[in-house]
Amino acid sequence: MKEKLLYDIFSFRRKFEYKKTILQPNLEFAMSSNMAARKLHEELTALSHSLKIPDEVLKKGNERMQEIFLLLQKKSRYRLDRCRLTGGVGKKTSIFIKFDFDCTIYVNDVDPPFEKLLDEWDDILILNLSNFNGQTNVTKRSIQFKIEEFEFDILPAPNYAGPNNDIKQQASIIWKRIENQYPLEGKKISDAYSSGLSELALQFIKKQSAFVHDLCRLAKCWNCTISFEGYVSGRSTIIESLAVNAGQEEEQAAINSDKSRCMLRAFRRFLLCLTRYEQIGVMFTDF
Repeated sequence: MKEKLLYDIFSFRRKFEYKKTILQPNLEFAMSSNMAARKLHEELTALSHSLKIPDEVLKKGNERMQEIFLLLQKKSRYRLDRCRLTGGVGKKTSIFIKFDFDCTIYVNDVDPPFEKLLDEWDDILILNLSNFNGQTNVTKRSIQFKIEEFEFDILPAPNYAGPNNDIKQQASIIWKRIENQYPLEGKKISDAYSSGLSELALQFIKKQSAFVHDLCRLAKCWNCTISFEGYVSGRSTIIESLAVNAGQEEEQAAINSDKSRCMLRAFRRFLLCLTRYEQIGVMFTDF
């Protein structure tokens, strides 16, 4: 089953090569027939659904995440408020081919940078975690490690949400701090506070339609077949954001033309956007 799905994925990539000179004729030919377009829409949607991470895997990963959080909450000298499953898994846009559990832990009375906090958490995890090989990768903003078959990325974040967990209050304070410090520190300060906006990003994606979620998984599947030299920071988030934008454009176009949404057209929008990467200017305001 897995081998067949991987074969379908790579066939899918060959069929929808992102280069415009190849993409445009293929898609226009397919869309010349309503029946062909509808069939491709159904097949693409079915492929997206087959790429979902199985529920039992999500459940077990969530359980391990809670164990990690409770351990850190008990052992840390810092005041840990809450833990959220963020990233693609939390947004339900990740695919089983490649995923990890991004866990954002909100901490009271601490502002970035988090180096000392992360060093403490690293010691706690190494000394106390079970089913753990003791190998961690500590960066300036997170700790990455593997337990059993699960890869985790633990990110601390400042907690400004107050007793009512007001996500908009959290975002407002962070935006203000970035605005005040950006002239002196530049991108470094926005990177330092980015984890604190994870709940807002999670809320935004969860508000999107099932159609947009399906498109995001297809885009991430395509992304897994493209090789780049070196590491591209935020690559998955960039792909996801462009897919959301393409999905929203397709939904609006369908409303304006009184036609049904089409996954083929939406995926075409996503790929064409990538061929014009120098003109990309996507901004979301509907948080």
